[in-house]
Amino acid sequence: MAHPPSINPEGDARFWLPYREVASAYAREIRLVRVERREGAVFDLPPPPPGVGGVPSARLWHSLKDQFIAIDATGIDRPQRVMLALREQIPLATATQEISGGIRFRCMGSAIDRARPLDEQREALRHALLQALSLRRWWVRTFGLWTAWRAGADAGPVLEVRRIPPHHTWVLRQKVLRPHQDVREMQWEGDSEESTRHFGGYVDGVLAGVATLLHASPPREGARPGLRADLLAHTPGGAWQVRGMATDDSGRGVGLGRALLRFCLASAANRASAANLLGAIVWCNARTTALGFYERAGFAAASDVFDLPNAGPHVVMVRPVTDADADPYAR
Repeated sequence: MAHPPSINPEGDARFWLPYREVASAYAREIRLVRVERREGAVFDLPPPPPGVGGVPSARLWHSLKDQFIAIDATGIDRPQRVMLALREQIPLATATQEISGGIRFRCMGSAIDRARPLDEQREALRHALLQALSLRRWWVRTFGLWTAWRAGADAGPVLEVRRIPPHHTWVLRQKVLRPHQDVREMQWEGDSEESTRHFGGYVDGVLAGVATLLHASPPREGARPGLRADLLAHTPGGAWQVRGMATDDSGRGVGLGRALLRFCLASAANRASAANLLGAIVWCNARTTALGFYERAGFAAASDVFDLPNAGPHVVMVRPVTDADADPYAR
């Protein structure tokens, strides 16, 4: 980003002198190439060490104005996918974002007071440069595998499942499950309960599937035709309902539905284990068109076919919760 000319270039040059002196100690790894008035400094990153290949070009900069260190990498195809793929591997970065033609990894920097002479803040400068070195070393170490990632880049989309707020489920609920209803009718009873979990499934960063896990007992015997009460028996407090599972076209055939269901099962298993609940179950009202999907996940039919208002023919299906379902990421 271009900055207007400095109104006090001599004063700015004196301001940056201590920074240049500190930075020169790390010139083998980061090279100070430009300062921007009193707002920030830009570095070149020398080539990675011998034997480390496939690291995309990047620049490193230190924003004194906003107090953060960042690496801007350019020439990356599908940067949103890279962000998702590396989300769990970025111990330093507190924020990531797309930029023109690439991606930015950002971490908070040392607090430097631009109103004071920098020669009074040498320790803060040194600490900021050490942070920059850490980010640069992480960059080289992580993207030493860049070539291998690119080789598999067309193997399929990057999938991610994470907790989402209730209202983020409404559009897909309406689009996939209840197209004849208004999106404002997609706020269902129990959505805002503290025990309810809503999961969003993302395909290359775009929300393409949703599912909700509700702490709820299954229907009682006689409430549905042919209901198998023996299959629905559970420890008091140990029953969860999966509902509102919906994936749009971009989320089908790539495993997103399985991932969403796995997170629902894992969330139930985590909480059943925390409460020492043996014999916990997960159940759902499954559309007849989705019976095979649930059966492949270990669910069994616990009723005959019945019609749900505004939703069509369904079957109650049930599955026991096991320790193998637990996953620390499915909170």
